[in-house]
Amino acid sequence: MTPTENHRIIDRMLQHLADGTTDLAPHSIEIPSSEFIDTARFQRERQKLFMEMPQVVAFSGEIAQRGSYMTTTILDVPVLLTRAADGKVRAFLNVCKHRGAPVAAGCGEARRLTCPFHGWSYDLDGSLAGRREAAAFTDMEHDSNLIALPVAEMCGLIIVGAQTTVPQQKLENALSGIDAALAGFDFTDAMSVGRHRYEAAANWKLVAGLSHEAYHFASVHRSSLAPLMYDRAVVDTFGQHTRWAFAFRGIEKLAKIDAAQWPDAFPGAMNHTIFPATVIVVNSGDAEMIRVEPGLLPGESVVYYSGVARDKGNFEACREAFEFGGKLFEEEDLPAAEACQKGLSAGLPTVIVGRNEPVVQHWHQSWNKALEGEKY
Repeated sequence: MTPTENHRIIDRMLQHLADGTTDLAPHSIEIPSSEFIDTARFQRERQKLFMEMPQVVAFSGEIAQRGSYMTTTILDVPVLLTRAADGKVRAFLNVCKHRGAPVAAGCGEARRLTCPFHGWSYDLDGSLAGRREAAAFTDMEHDSNLIALPVAEMCGLIIVGAQTTVPQQKLENALSGIDAALAGFDFTDAMSVGRHRYEAAANWKLVAGLSHEAYHFASVHRSSLAPLMYDRAVVDTFGQHTRWAFAFRGIEKLAKIDAAQWPDAFPGAMNHTIFPATVIVVNSGDAEMIRVEPGLLPGESVVYYSGVARDKGNFEACREAFEFGGKLFEEEDLPAAEACQKGLSAGLPTVIVGRNEPVVQHWHQSWNKALEGEKY
């Protein structure tokens, strides 16, 4: 994002604070509770929105070095990401071709990855490097290399298809529209500060919605986030994708100085949500990724939370910001989503989404269009 665009967002935020307003949707909507509890719909979401669509799974900086790797999952699919000696990012099923055991765990640097079950080893380009008692397999003619998954690297983000059949063109277009808004954030050179995984007893759309509105700040985050940040929103859409900006308290002081002296970085947070449910939170010196997925049942979800330091000179401050955000998410946000899921399961017929929750509205409309086969 350019400094000029950043200043436009600051100006919009200052106007909201002066007027006591926020960006609004044209009208409120109601969402049938079946969208959160219906099993048939849930299975369609898992397949069409996650298995068949590209997924943003990591910052480039998390495997910035040649010879580095990391593991993750997309739904039930174990994924291995590597950056081999040629500097190219690759994605594979984290599955040994011998018996199906994972060939790697966690993250790190290595010349080769060795399956802990029978010792088959692989180079980071996925090729079989060696296996014990190799003569016992000389009659096998099929490919023994790791199974490659479609992958792309753009705007400092790594995008993967969970199935080999996901077209590469889909990955190349995954950031279409929002790519300019993500440019310049230095995710490629950022340094990892941590990763967490959370499970929640709530539908994945309820969990994703936690990162789409500030209406709950004054209640859920009354003693934690609310004293630090305003609940006013500046919202932009980019086709399927969205950007939601909310500001630190004190931003109003900028109204008293010349715009030419405004900071190049927005004094607050910007949540960029990339279809279907990966949120890139950009702060002044750090960034976090919140990747929300369906669990095994409609009332379950899994969240992958990772952070990077864009300002390496303030690594410890970035790590603290990452842990602070994770603590709020785990201890305040997720319990709220779980409580809502219980209410929906108890018989609440619809969910109300107000005009002051335009990003929540956008995403429910976007998911529904994708399930119905519509394109933006």
